Amino acid sequence: MFFTFPSTSSPAPLLLRLKACKPHTYGHHCNQTCGQCHQEQLCNQVTGMCTSGCARGWLGQKCIEACPKGFYGNECKDKCANCAGNSSCDHVTGICAQGCADGWDGELCDRRCEADRYGPNCQQTCGFCQKGSCDHVTGECDGGCAKGYHGPSCKAVKGVDVAGEMGFFIFNL
Repeated sequence: MFFTFPSTSSPAPLLLRLKACKPHTYGHHCNQTCGQCHQEQLCNQVTGMCTSGCARGWLGQKCIEACPKGFYGNECKDKCANCAGNSSCDHVTGICAQGCADGWDGELCDRRCEADRYGPNCQQTCGFCQKGSCDHVTGECDGGCAKGYHGPSCKAVKGVDVAGEMGFFIFNL
């Protein structure tokens, strides 16, 4: 490369020394850290922008903003589902930090309890429901109790309470 200097009219060689930043750094002195670029690709060494987009759970041109509360995943388009205590989920994975709300199950708390189950982690069994199913959160029977049973969860018989899932009977005398 040749440049003309004001003191001379003839071209003279000029030595340019270019310095590249270490991977995942950018800026004039290479002292700034790149954000969370897609598939850990390098950011622009001058601007810090992620030209390939952001990794899951991150936003912005430099991919330094975590998804807003209640969202996760690619471009933060996925909504957290049914986390316990209205807590949020991890902005990258979508997993609820405090587990699932009552009536929900699965890694992402997106699976409703099966028809005969309810409550925390779907571990409670419905009572003697007329239709065989109960509310997935409270355990109250859909359509009422089977003949001979009563109570909100249809686990009580006139004069007898059915306790737990093991079939123990407590007689009220």
